[in-house]
Amino acid sequence: MKFKAALLAAIAVLFSNVAAAGSYYVTAEKTEYKLTTYTTTTSNSSDGDGNQVRFGFQANENFAVEFLYGLDDDLQAGLNTAGQTREGESYYGILLRPGTQIKSWLRVNATFGIVRGELFEGSDSFSWGVGIEFMPSSVFSIIGGWTHLAEEDEGSTGLRVEGLNVGVKFRFGGEDD
Repeated sequence: MKFKAALLAAIAVLFSNVAAAGSYYVTAEKTEYKLTTYTTTTSNSSDGDGNQVRFGFQANENFAVEFLYGLDDDLQAGLNTAGQTREGESYYGILLRPGTQIKSWLRVNATFGIVRGELFEGSDSFSWGVGIEFMPSSVFSIIGGWTHLAEEDEGSTGLRVEGLNVGVKFRFGGEDD
C-alpha cells in the first residue's frame, strides 16, 4: 500500500505544471551490496554486486523524483530469512532526491523513498541514502553514493540491505539542452 501511494504522488508531480520547467535524466550504476540476515542470537553477512538504473525528473535545482530498478547479480552465500540462497533478485522503487549545488561542478544529495522487490522478500521498505555528483558538463555526470535499501524484521529474524554505488548520469529535455 505504501508503494502505491508513493507511485501516485510521484506521477502527480511528474504531470503537474511544475514539471513543465524541469529536465529528465537517466543513470546507470554499479552497486556493491552488503546483505545481513540476523536472528536474536546470530548474524550472517554476505557481499555481492548488481546494477541499477534510475529514471528521474529534476523538478527544480533542489528537488528530483526518481523511478529505480535494480538487479542483484551475485549475493554469493547470501541467505534470505528462510535460509535460501539469493541470486538474481530484482527490486524497484520511487525516490525523492533533494540536493544542493556546492560548486558549479559539484552537487550533494540525499534520497528517501519506498522500494520493493524479491531482494527484500517482496515487501515495501523505506530506503534512504546520501550521494555526490561530479558534473564535468551540463549533460553528463559521474555519481557515487551510499544507500540503506531495506531493513525488515519478521519476528525473530531480520534482513538489512545496504549498498555503495558508482555510475554515470545523462540529462536531457531541459532548458539548457
